[in-house]
Amino acid sequence: MVGGLGGAQAFANSVKLISLLKQQAESNKLYGAICASPAIVLEPHDLLKGKKATCHPSMFEKLSDKSESNNRVVVDGNLITSQGPGTAMEFALSIVEKLYGRNRAMELARMMVFV
Repeated sequence: MVGGLGGAQAFANSVKLISLLKQQAESNKLYGAICASPAIVLEPHDLLKGKKATCHPSMFEKLSDKSESNNRVVVDGNLITSQGPGTAMEFALSIVEKLYGRNRAMELARMMVFV
């Protein structure tokens, strides 16, 4: 899920999206959010319950568990969260790693001169 305050607020009000996210979480399938979305969308709908997460620094106070908030990207089981636009590449590579493995993620990172 992308971030941005306006988008996150719209997502949080989407019954269909919240239902889909809950199905993903309950089925132990991958879901993720970046920027404001972890705090505005996932937290109020209990989609971070029992999970470590991060979000945009301006939203840290909205997280019930702030223990990982200073990390740029947090992967906790089937959940991936990230702080914002400056961490988007790390967020994307974490998704690739989860779906295709570390070797593929590292191969892409090298091709993009990220590592």
